[in-house]
Amino acid sequence: MPKSDFIQNNFTNGELSPNALGRFDISKYKNSAKIIENFMLKQLGGAMFRPGTKFIYATKTSDERSRLLKFQYSTDQSYVIEAGDLYFRFYTDSAILLDPVDPVEVVTPFELANLTKIKYAQNADTMYIATGVYPIYKLQRTSATTFTLTEVSFVRGPFLDTNITATTITPSADTGVGITLTASVATFTEDHIGSLWRIKSGVAKITAWASTTSVTATVQAEPDGTAGNLATSLAAVTDWAEGSWSAERGYPSVVTFHEGRLYFGKTTNQPNGVWGSVPFAYESFEGGADDDNAINIELNADTVVSIRWFSSGPKSLDVGTTGGIFNIGSGANQQPITPLNIKASRGHLFGAADIQAKRLFNYVYFVQNDLQRFLESGYFFDVDANDANDATLLADHILGVHPGTSPFPRGSDSNPGAFEIDAQQSPNNRIWIIRNDGQICILTRNVRQEVNGWCRFIAGETVSCDGESGKGQFESIAIIPQDGEFDQVWVIVNRIIDETTKRFVEVFTSEDFKYEWEPVRLDSSLTLDSPITITAITFTDPITITTLTAHGFSNGDQVKFDNIIGTHQLNGTIWTIQSVATDTFKLDTEVT
Repeated sequence: MPKSDFIQNNFTNGELSPNALGRFDISKYKNSAKIIENFMLKQLGGAMFRPGTKFIYATKTSDERSRLLKFQYSTDQSYVIEAGDLYFRFYTDSAILLDPVDPVEVVTPFELANLTKIKYAQNADTMYIATGVYPIYKLQRTSATTFTLTEVSFVRGPFLDTNITATTITPSADTGVGITLTASVATFTEDHIGSLWRIKSGVAKITAWASTTSVTATVQAEPDGTAGNLATSLAAVTDWAEGSWSAERGYPSVVTFHEGRLYFGKTTNQPNGVWGSVPFAYESFEGGADDDNAINIELNADTVVSIRWFSSGPKSLDVGTTGGIFNIGSGANQQPITPLNIKASRGHLFGAADIQAKRLFNYVYFVQNDLQRFLESGYFFDVDANDANDATLLADHILGVHPGTSPFPRGSDSNPGAFEIDAQQSPNNRIWIIRNDGQICILTRNVRQEVNGWCRFIAGETVSCDGESGKGQFESIAIIPQDGEFDQVWVIVNRIIDETTKRFVEVFTSEDFKYEWEPVRLDSSLTLDSPITITAITFTDPITITTLTAHGFSNGDQVKFDNIIGTHQLNGTIWTIQSVATDTFKLDTEVT
């Protein structure tokens, strides 16, 4: 019997799991491939060799990891931040930011071990940074080449529940700076320094610790700027509440903007806590029951709920937790969330890893707890509910080490699993995932057209490498939308050069091009753009070219002509040159 076969006209399902190689009964089988390595998938189903990368700059500390963050001031003014051990560096317009000749750098409190904990949210020229380890900081752009980083001084909270015990606090004064707060029993620790305390009608900030029953504090001004007053008449009061955030109770770990509020979530003391600022007053957390008061709730379920990320959506604030995805909303269509109408319901039970989720279309894409599965969360009509679809169902190997290859031996992060993700919208809708072993896994996705294709990138060979790996390792990624151009994909790459670890900030070159000489397929490449102006072309045998200035060519060099106006016959052709003079040369042989 003759062998039957089918025509494979697309790769819309991408790389197929080894566990599914025998599942030719699945319709997507014929749109898959066993291995798609260093090829890029298109939404229309084609595959092309992956772009190379352009070298931008070496990281400040090549022997240590760093991260890429995004600071998008406007559609035509975006920055990439190199976040390293106790510093931020800035890049823009495909180059490091200089002022005027030195790299622009900001000193930070963020130590190397805590860089992966950084989560951030930006509004105009201000970025709020949460880590769960340090107080909340804000990074502000004050000019095109100037940034400042300061700790945020929050107003009026937030606070834990009001005290219901017999413990009293007595102030030495109801107003002013340097007052003493005395507790009736052991209440304060050194880690309370910097925390806010509501005492009857006012708020005090602890500035120094003397003992478990005595601290020094400053009475905070009211939100309208008027002087604050505790209004205790210096009596011992039980009406007090401790601040939710401090070194004692923990600092927020996640942050986002949603419906005009700045939201924070998860502390050590309240891993399920969610706090929303006063609308459009992002540093005020004044509580109350009015619509314009701050929000302070805890998520509850029948399993452990520890918040991992926020994602602001058109109908709800989606919250990834260890116990599933929660959807926070008002419960009423088109109504904003207020302290009176807030509702938090669990959409599904898929636990989220501590990796910031990303959005494409109306779906949230996130890594599951085990770091091996990648899920697509949103509303699904077939079940009439919020649910999650496993985007790695037919590629359950993609976030692990591919069969037949060995884990990368160098570095501490050689185990399989997802490490960091980002989303791309142009020229194709994709999710890029940095894997712990240094590979990049890319999901090309179009829900309506049922495109769900995975491919993998491996960094190029290193020079004089240590003999153990031979490959570079991708370690961080940031994808920047550009006005009128395709999204720009930035990466940090770990390479071994002359037996020395080097880490470079690099940018992937364009995957689409007009001319065949435009694509760059090399990694960590540099290009020289030095056009030579032609003033005359004499069509003799051989053709003589006259240039405006000295051209610098030698006999035997090859040249390619482009953008010649008038005598356009030479455009797009390559020639070997001869008879070189200072500002003339002749065309010897056309190269085919």
